[in-house]
Amino acid sequence: MNYYELNDFKSIETSQLILAFRNGKTITTGCISVFEDSIGKPGDRLVELKNITEENNRIFFEFANDEKIIIESPSHIVINDNLIA
Repeated sequence: MNYYELNDFKSIETSQLILAFRNGKTITTGCISVFEDSIGKPGDRLVELKNITEENNRIFFEFANDEKIIIESPSHIVINDNLIA
């Protein structure tokens, strides 16, 4: 199974993502990549995901270094052992 082939996985709702995060069932440390474009050199800049919240149809990913990623109107959320997409 290719862990990066998103078609291999069923998408979930935002509430399921947040519940999975709170139950320790998502990755919490890794690199950030947006549309397969890494922020920094791949593997060179690791971040720790501290919290995932939802407000007004936005998902907020909060990291240990006080950075945030905000996703507007999320759809087709997928999680597995290696990624949150």
